Amino acid sequence: MIKKVFSKLLLNREARLFDSHLYILKGFLGVLIGYVLFETHSFIGRDMISLLFGMMLALEPVNTTGLKSGLNQVKASLVGGISTALIVGLFGINFITVPIAMAVTMYISLLIDWKSILPVAMFTSIYMTQVIQYTAAGDASMLITLQLRFLSLGAGVLIAFILNYLFSLLFYKSMIRKRVVFLLEQTATLMGRYIEHMKSHDVPKLKILKREMPLIFGDINYVYGHITDLRSERKKRLDFKVYSRVILEVRDLNHYHLALVMRSLEEKDPEIVDEMIIIKEEVDAISRLLYKKETFVEKNICNLIKHEVVHKMCGSLVKIYEHLNQLENHKKLIEKNKKDD
Repeated sequence: MIKKVFSKLLLNREARLFDSHLYILKGFLGVLIGYVLFETHSFIGRDMISLLFGMMLALEPVNTTGLKSGLNQVKASLVGGISTALIVGLFGINFITVPIAMAVTMYISLLIDWKSILPVAMFTSIYMTQVIQYTAAGDASMLITLQLRFLSLGAGVLIAFILNYLFSLLFYKSMIRKRVVFLLEQTATLMGRYIEHMKSHDVPKLKILKREMPLIFGDINYVYGHITDLRSERKKRLDFKVYSRVILEVRDLNHYHLALVMRSLEEKDPEIVDEMIIIKEEVDAISRLLYKKETFVEKNICNLIKHEVVHKMCGSLVKIYEHLNQLENHKKLIEKNKKDD
């Protein structure tokens, strides 16, 4: 009983592979730094909410990603802040102008991105009518309120930028490797479900699997985006280039798998299960070796595969092995050069 309760308090494997403990530590340090530096500040100290909340939103595993997030907050705040300041400045604050300011903010947000309304823009619109600052003469000032919002937000984004840079500098190597392991493990899990449903001839569960499988492409794009941002910061690193190629092969692997699931709903092939077991075992082996940073030994399994789609999946695995072996050989060459020096 105690073990079960304790296990529920621990972060799951997915969270650990995404270095959630580092994110928690980064959040702790960010709030600590922000509070110590600015809580007693004569002006910014009036709005610690914008500082701390803006900082938390800008905390990202990759520095470039965090900078983009911070800039997006600034843009959204401009939308909500300026539109609300103009309406309230002209017509005052009352039960008509406050909702009109929000509606205008939402409208402009949709003009910028019709697929979503910017939450930060809406927050800023509310902020401009509820955290009003006053001049020395006691008059409400939209300009001072807007200045406070942007200075506080800017301070928070700056803290996040510094922390993102330091953490990225220290942990980026293991960060990308663990995220690739996560994608491989998710892929293997989906394959395991497919094999189980095929063995039990469970068509309803196969249909559920077909609906849920596209979700993994969101995870793949998310991780690939991080590597793309890292490559923009450190263009000469071979490992980012290799891991990018590996992720693209994992994406193809899942595309083939989804096609196989859809085909299995229409036709039955008893040999597919045995062949998919071989593929899953290889995916498990690659993720395990990558997690433990052990040597990759490519196996010639494609000659055991007869099904057309499964053979394409095998081809993706062969390419993954080739990319990872390229990275391993590069590391060995670097170590050899260091010893020679």
